[in-house]
Amino acid sequence: MNPNKTNHVGQPVGYKILGNVNCLPLASPDSVIGKRAGFMYSHLWVTQNCEAERYPAGDYPFQHEGGDGLPRWTQADRSLENTDVVMWYVFGLNHIPRIEDWPVMPVERLGFMLKPVGFFKRSPAMDVAPSMPTCLRCNGNPSEPCTCGH
Repeated sequence: MNPNKTNHVGQPVGYKILGNVNCLPLASPDSVIGKRAGFMYSHLWVTQNCEAERYPAGDYPFQHEGGDGLPRWTQADRSLENTDVVMWYVFGLNHIPRIEDWPVMPVERLGFMLKPVGFFKRSPAMDVAPSMPTCLRCNGNPSEPCTCGH
């Protein structure tokens, strides 16, 4: 939410994050991958925008013992108010094959939605041009003069 921008009823505007199918990893946090990719144990991370923080596991995750990236960056507990932020949404999928998945898995979808909250006075889908009146003569034969008066 943005406390500096309010809507027509005085409420702050923002976005709601709606997650889809998601799961946490089966790997133990003490495993090699768990240490090097500690970000995968939370679905959502939000940090201040920082050019040096580009990868959720930190730079060169295969060359460090772990503990870098999002888990380390968020320990600083930097304020997120009135600053540019980065939202890190972590997708997880554990695929347990079905008979239908053999020999080729058809599809598995992961994702999330950002829904605006409080931006509009009404549904923007209602902001459409009025429909034009039509008649059978105009639609049936455009070369004939219109007699319906529209």
